[in-house]
Amino acid sequence: MRKFGLKSLVVADKDQENFFLRHIINPVRTSPITSLIFLVLIAYVSYQQFPIFLNSFKMTGEPAPDFLLLDMDGNEIRLSDLKGKKIAINFWATWCAPCRVEIPVLNSLYPEIKNDSFELLAVSSETKKEIAEFTRATPINYPVLIDSDFTAAENFNIIAYPTFVYIDENGIITDIDSGVNFFLKWKLRYYATDSIF
Repeated sequence: MRKFGLKSLVVADKDQENFFLRHIINPVRTSPITSLIFLVLIAYVSYQQFPIFLNSFKMTGEPAPDFLLLDMDGNEIRLSDLKGKKIAINFWATWCAPCRVEIPVLNSLYPEIKNDSFELLAVSSETKKEIAEFTRATPINYPVLIDSDFTAAENFNIIAYPTFVYIDENGIITDIDSGVNFFLKWKLRYYATDSIF
C-alpha cells in the first residue's frame, strides 16, 4: 500500500517533470521536424489569438457603442437606456459549442446576480426563428437580443464566440473576454455583486 504525503508529491512532480522532458522538450530539441511543427503550432495559436487580444486592448476604456435591438418578445432594448447599471453582454451563437456549455452556468447564476444595478444580456447574430428553435430545446432565463443584421457585433468588433463585454455604470467598456472562460461564474458574480460568494 502506497502512502500519500509530502514524499509522494515530490515523486509525482518528478514524474511529471520527466514526462514533460521526455515527451515534449527532448523531441523538440533533437528533431528538426518536431521543432518546425512546434513552431508552426505556436505561430498558428498566436495568429488566432492576437486579433482577439488587440480588439480587447483597443476597446477597453472606450465608451460602449449604442445599439437598439429586439428581444425575443419583440421589446426594444437600447443599450444607452441601461446607463447607470453595470452590464455584461454575452455575444454568442447557437452553433457555438463553448456558448452551449456556458448557458446552464448562466441560467443558474442569473437569478442570483440580477439586481437593480446589473444586467446580463445575450446577443445573437442569428434570426429569431433560429434562436427560438434553439431556446425551445435549451431554455435561457436571461434576456436574449436579436442582432440578425450584425450591427451590434460589428460595432463591438466581435470576431469570436463567445465574447463577453463588460460595461460599467458610465457606459465605458471595462473588459472583454473571448473564448472559454473557466472562471466565468465567479467573474460575473463579482462584477454584478462585488462578491464571489
